[in-house]
Amino acid sequence: MEDESCWVPHPRSGIYMPKGYERVMDDVPEGAASFDQTYWLRNVDGVEKPDPDDVPIIRPRLRMLQVAEGDLDSMPHGVTGESSVESIPFQVLSWKPRAVYFPNFATPEQCNSIIEMAKSRLKPSSLALRKGETDESTQGTRTSSGTFISASEDKTGVLEFIEQKIARATMIPRSHGEAFNVLRYEIGQKYDSHYDSFNPAEYGPQTSQRVASFLLYLSDVEEGGETMFPFENGLQKVQL
Repeated sequence: MEDESCWVPHPRSGIYMPKGYERVMDDVPEGAASFDQTYWLRNVDGVEKPDPDDVPIIRPRLRMLQVAEGDLDSMPHGVTGESSVESIPFQVLSWKPRAVYFPNFATPEQCNSIIEMAKSRLKPSSLALRKGETDESTQGTRTSSGTFISASEDKTGVLEFIEQKIARATMIPRSHGEAFNVLRYEIGQKYDSHYDSFNPAEYGPQTSQRVASFLLYLSDVEEGGETMFPFENGLQKVQL
């Protein structure tokens, strides 16, 4: 009978273990050890570790990474998917209502291009009326000026780029969005607290409904100009 107190190196990993226990490492690939040092399994009852100075160091063969030859194809993507990976940083400002901030979403050049595009088309902003409301009763609710511009009207491609980026950030397809509503607020102008969606009970039947709003600030001011959500969690205020 063989002496099972003898420690032997595993033929593939180079790790020493009591003779007869080699099968516990059968799934280890050849040359798997990656250190120039001898490692031992924990003590087994009745088996003593030999003096490390009396055991030769086994240096495993170096492993080589398999290199794929030729160009690698990107993963397939759907109609609304993207062919490349892009990271869009964001910060969660509030969960109720859900408000997310995307810093530097558009470049200053892109913002200026949109401003110049809309300048000559600005008109007093209109207001959707609830049942029973009139232009006279809602006067002063919304005092800004604005215009709608679709990406297809922009020959520079800026709005198309912004629209595609919004779709990636919100995970809502471009086909589900409206034209861009470019607004200008001069000193003292405002839009009172409101919902961007239209409750059918107040506005009548709707052919479609808004599920999200994306605000892109085209310019900055020293004071004011914020967007406020007056009932965050029913209590606090959130300003953008």
